[in-house]
This record gives sequence, C-alpha cells and structure tokens, in this order.
Amino acid sequence: MVGPDEGGYGVLIDPGYLNAALLGHIEQRNLPPSAVLLTHTHASHCAGAAAIQRVFGAEIYAAAAVAELPINLIAGRQELRIGALTFEVLSTPGHSDDSVCYALLPVIFTGDTLAGGTIGRAATPQARATLRRSVRERLLCRADHEVVLPGHGPPTTIGIERRFNVHLQD
Repeated sequence: MVGPDEGGYGVLIDPGYLNAALLGHIEQRNLPPSAVLLTHTHASHCAGAAAIQRVFGAEIYAAAAVAELPINLIAGRQELRIGALTFEVLSTPGHSDDSVCYALLPVIFTGDTLAGGTIGRAATPQARATLRRSVRERLLCRADHEVVLPGHGPPTTIGIERRFNVHLQD
C-alpha cells in the first residue's frame, strides 16, 4: 500500500487474498485504497481485487482482463496518475504474458518478475528467455539504488540484482 503521509486515499499493489491482516494494515494507515494495481492476473496477486473494489470502490488497473471485473487496461511505457502519485508502467512479459512492474521512484513493484536472487517461473524455455530479456531491458537498466519490492520475498535493489542474481548472469 502506498499513499500520501497525511492520509487520504492509497494505492494497493497486488492484494492477493483479502484477509484480516490486509484490512488491518489499510485501517492502521488510514489509507482506503482508491486504486488497485495488478502486476499480473495470477490468483496469488489478484484474488482480493474484487473484494477491495466492492468494499472501497477502488479502480482496478491491469494489463489483461480479470474474470468479470471492471478494470482499466494499461500498457507498458505508460504513465499512470492516481491522485498525487505517478507510476511508470513497465511491460515485463515472461512469467506471464500480462506481467508488468510499477515504478514509483525510488521503488519498483515487480510482482513475480524479479525478486531477491531470482526471477519468476516461466512455463516454457521461450517464456524464460522472454522473462530474462524483460528484466534486462526494463529493470536492470535502471539506477542501482532503486528498491525492488517483489510480490514474494524481501526487498532488494536493482544494483544487488544486477551484480548477484545468478539467473541474470550470462
């Protein structure tokens, strides 16, 4: 969840499954989500989107349709403005055809595209090659200090992943 320090409305990235911990976090920060950004449409990232939309009236943004949900389709290399926040949308196919990352400098929300020491799973060798190319062309070209917040696992940085991620070495 990101949003202004003074409260108001937040943006929730990849709500996964809606549970008491997520609702408690929203309440504690006093940032009801006005938008949900999905990095891809696998259930572990989007299953809670419908409930968040119903409860808070949040708009949902994704690069592909989500079963029977009204969403706003986005594409890579687009700026997405939500309130005072501007996200850069980065198309990163490979883990899934609809994978995107969201940069809100100095942070990048990577879903399953890139995580500490690894990259996402891919269904075929061709998809794995596409994923590696996506990471190299859209993420590793960024500044070392940019913080990577993956969908699973601890934070890392672009610089650490560029130097030490064995899945990205030639």
